[in-house]
Amino acid sequence: MTGHTHTEQTAEPAHPPTPPHDTHVHTHWDPRSAAARLHWDPPPAGHRRRVEFTGRAMLSFTGDQLCAVDLFDSPDTLARTHADHPAARGIPLFDCGWLWLPLHTGPPTKRLTGHARIEAVLADRTLTELHVRAHPLWTRAHPPWRSATHDPATALAAVQLVAMDLDGTLLDSAGTIPPRVRTALHTAQHHGITAAFVTGRPLADTLTLLREAGLHGYVAASNGAVVQDENGRLLHRRAIDGDRAATVRRTMRDRFPHAVLGAVDENRLFLDPGFPADLAHEWNNRLCAGTACDALASGQILKILAAHPTSTAEELAPAVSAALGEQYLVTYSTQRFLEISDARATKGRAVTAIAAAAGLPLTAVAVVGDMPNDLPMMALPTVAAAVGNAHPRVLDAADIIVPGNDHHGVADLLEAVTATRRKTA
Repeated sequence: MTGHTHTEQTAEPAHPPTPPHDTHVHTHWDPRSAAARLHWDPPPAGHRRRVEFTGRAMLSFTGDQLCAVDLFDSPDTLARTHADHPAARGIPLFDCGWLWLPLHTGPPTKRLTGHARIEAVLADRTLTELHVRAHPLWTRAHPPWRSATHDPATALAAVQLVAMDLDGTLLDSAGTIPPRVRTALHTAQHHGITAAFVTGRPLADTLTLLREAGLHGYVAASNGAVVQDENGRLLHRRAIDGDRAATVRRTMRDRFPHAVLGAVDENRLFLDPGFPADLAHEWNNRLCAGTACDALASGQILKILAAHPTSTAEELAPAVSAALGEQYLVTYSTQRFLEISDARATKGRAVTAIAAAAGLPLTAVAVVGDMPNDLPMMALPTVAAAVGNAHPRVLDAADIIVPGNDHHGVADLLEAVTATRRKTA
């Protein structure tokens, strides 16, 4: 349905404007806010007017470059709109509310589609600006959905459990849960949606955060090394025993001598001397006496950390993974350190265990994350969502892209699931 439009009456030109050869269109796509902006330079001459409406939109990309915009519920006031750009040949296609605006001639490699608020600024009947803001979420049109239904609306209608990463996803950049996200969580749970919090954080730290926020649900901590149900009952625990911990320490010492280690169990954090001072300060409330070396000998460690003075986690991860072998999972949720776990301790296995405990198929699960440690749960036959601030590999793996963590993207996802559930109830 076409939304309300706000236009000014203006006399129509007798002939379409002739597009100048030196006109350029500048495009900007910001996944963090799920917004696209186009403006023409130099702007065309003529009386300015603004048209605003809501409707379905599709953004097509060639690589990372926006190459076409399709608006499917455009008002008739845009029926004779023109755009000065060689790819558009001056006359975008308009047919029964569908406005097609080609920007580049390369073949599309990715398409995002969904409901949006659209604002068009025209000089007479020539576009000078176009703003498209996704609402409430964007769904990937290609490649096809990996879920059983292959249809976004139907897939969301099937969702009964939402598994959420914390840092960079549920939490904003200040490390807090925004009120809108908290409200969306409570509303979703009130309508029968089960929540699961799947994080790289230690268990005790995660439980404290959720308790202080007044939230409850399934919890998977240390990237899935330990998983609890809604009542705190242990579902599984994947520790690194003493012998394998010694192997990790020896390999890191021999192959990566400048790396500094840390270790995490359910309740405690151990750091060797030399671990980045700012991180040690941030984690001061979680630190305990003793070094990572001491902790690794206990055989009860869930995750080993490795920080390097000159290499990012992304740069270091492939070499460390190759050196340690298939018994270990090497991943990261920040560029500042690696996370090494038992190979069976993944967010994918954690979500599988949670779905089984809840008595749900994986096709009834939606997951949302931002970093490569979230990829194992996005590879499942779930509805996979990424926040707009996510790592490029996570954005590429997602079925749905919602606005970034500072734009309440998880709330958008939860509200969409809840709204779909209400319609089908």
